[in-house]
Amino acid sequence: MPLPATQPVNPYGASKLSFEYAMGWYKAYGLRSVSLRYFTVYGPRQRPDMAFHRFIRSGLTGEPVTIFGDGSQTRDFTFIADTVDATVKALESGPPGEVLNVGGGSRVTLNDALDAIEACLGRSLDRRYVERARGDVTDTLADNS
Repeated sequence: MPLPATQPVNPYGASKLSFEYAMGWYKAYGLRSVSLRYFTVYGPRQRPDMAFHRFIRSGLTGEPVTIFGDGSQTRDFTFIADTVDATVKALESGPPGEVLNVGGGSRVTLNDALDAIEACLGRSLDRRYVERARGDVTDTLADNS
């Protein structure tokens, strides 16, 4: 199945696309590679600058949580253990020269994710909605076919 045309809308998307140029090395020189597109990974030992870590920390300390946009944007959240499993499988038997999506296969609004965090913490978050970040995509969803 051919991939849709790629048109990154921000530097982050362009950086992800750059890794896919490994396909050219495979086609031209036989260098075996598989490119993986990870979708919003979360879980234990997450970097402190990542969203879930910041949200949970804010909930524990009572600090305000800054949300860019109205919270209706959706993400395909992927648990770290699933990401690790997919990466190992791609290393062992991934089709060379291919690009594979690694995602949960469903979308969740940011507001729903924040509601779940509040339920786990047993307290409300001090949500501060600000203007949507320039170049931020509205929705993501991994095509896992």
